[in-house]
Amino acid sequence: MPKSNLVRDPTKERAEIFAGNIDKYIRIRGKSNKEVAKAIGVSERVLYNRRESPKAFSLPEMLLIMDYLQFSPADRAEVVGVQIKICELS
Repeated sequence: MPKSNLVRDPTKERAEIFAGNIDKYIRIRGKSNKEVAKAIGVSERVLYNRRESPKAFSLPEMLLIMDYLQFSPADRAEVVGVQIKICELS
């Protein structure tokens, strides 16, 4: 019987979510990889490599990207692994 990894890796999951959100917000905001790379102070090649392996992003880079691409509060919370409470207005 093949070995199965039954343990979730939340860090890997959040990294993959972050990479997907980068793709989404680049499309929504009409930005290019070159513009995003320049905004966070890395080369296009470095940005490409980190998008291929999103666990390689540093926290300051992630924050710069989320600010530059204007991630929604819900997407920011999902990336950093916190839950947000949505209050109903009466």
